[in-house]
Amino acid sequence: MREFEFTKAPINWIPATILVATPIAAAIITPWYLFTHDVSAPVWGVFGAFMVWTGISITAGYHRLLSHRAYKAHPIVKNFLLLGSTFAVQGSAFDWVSGHRTHHRHVDDRLEDPYSAKRGFFFSHMGWMLRNYPSGKFDYKISLT
Repeated sequence: MREFEFTKAPINWIPATILVATPIAAAIITPWYLFTHDVSAPVWGVFGAFMVWTGISITAGYHRLLSHRAYKAHPIVKNFLLLGSTFAVQGSAFDWVSGHRTHHRHVDDRLEDPYSAKRGFFFSHMGWMLRNYPSGKFDYKISLT
């Protein structure tokens, strides 16, 4: 019965639209913009800084600091990482932490792990965002506490 719920899970339209439209738009708009505008070195520097900031914010902030509680951080550092994670468009800290802790609790259980690799590479990396799967329900009792 639980497997049936996975096969009939409704499409999660907002993430599905964004995950499909963003790469298409980037493939068209980015080359056009770079061809028609003179992009200066400071713009590239800010772009690079934001890429580093958002990447570190997800790994050091949402993942290590909040999900695993691997270290304690000064409130300024914590807020800096939370702001960077917001710019990374990875969802709320509550959702991210709840999903990640559920993943570790049920790691590679085909039906309970929200990102189970046993459902395939595509599912574990982005397929889980495209439909409202039963394993994707957030459990806020295990989040940030």
